[in-house]
Amino acid sequence: MSIPDFHYMIADSWSMADQYGSKDDLCNVMLSIDENATPLDYMTTFAQFTMGLIIPSLIISFIERSLILIVISFFILFLIDFWGTSFCSCFYNTACLSDPER
Repeated sequence: MSIPDFHYMIADSWSMADQYGSKDDLCNVMLSIDENATPLDYMTTFAQFTMGLIIPSLIISFIERSLILIVISFFILFLIDFWGTSFCSCFYNTACLSDPER
């Protein structure tokens, strides 16, 4: 990774805290670092904070997508059960629905 790309990544991670309502948390974490800390201490603390923002949001996003797929699957199964398989074979298929023989 080039240095400008690395700087962009850091700036983007930093702004996530503001965008997603964690600005005070980030400020508190960064201000709690010892005065005599090394740049590596700052980077490690910042990386740990950033990962704490990203990982939970990825997990929640995965769970939300999974739940949506489950709901859609149950809806399709309900349609097949209620209307029969011939109804679902034309479901959202305009070519099939426009066929006058159906």
